[in-house]
Amino acid sequence: QGFCRRFFQLSTDHRGTPTFPGRVATVIPVRGDQADSSWVVGVAYRIADEEADKVLAYLDFREKGGYTRHLVDVSPLGGQESGSTEGPIRAVMYAGTEDNPAYSSFPDEGEELEKAVRQIHKAVGPSGPNVDYLRNVATFLHSCGAEAEQLDHHTIGLADAVERLGGREGKAEGEEGIVSEDKKGG
Repeated sequence: QGFCRRFFQLSTDHRGTPTFPGRVATVIPVRGDQADSSWVVGVAYRIADEEADKVLAYLDFREKGGYTRHLVDVSPLGGQESGSTEGPIRAVMYAGTEDNPAYSSFPDEGEELEKAVRQIHKAVGPSGPNVDYLRNVATFLHSCGAEAEQLDHHTIGLADAVERLGGREGKAEGEEGIVSEDKKGG
């Protein structure tokens, strides 16, 4: 509660490159009147105590591109209505905050939004096309139901805008030799 997901984090090591960064999700605090009604739907994993140090070391390395660790309270989707008897639990969340150099916000409309949509459409990095990452997040939200889709209108709106561009570009500006799965016939 009190957070929202935004594609405000530039990715030069997973879904883009240093010469053409992709955009990946981060979780940012919502301030003011809307904080109480803002939620981020996601997945939390319970890690065995004996594995915690190893898992955190791996995640610290993977999320090195501007993300920092934060402790948050998480609750099951639907709360007690979902049949869960478990209340909120403390969890580690990685977020790219406004003070990191890879943070790049944009409004939910206008020219800057269209630029971000084109960037996601074109960017490809070592982990694959940026558009696939966006689609995976949107597919997850759709699977969680209408409540999740309404709460995360930013992600759903971006996914819809990228889909209107059609397919996937598969080659970032200034990059050579990147071929999308669509163009390989797979």
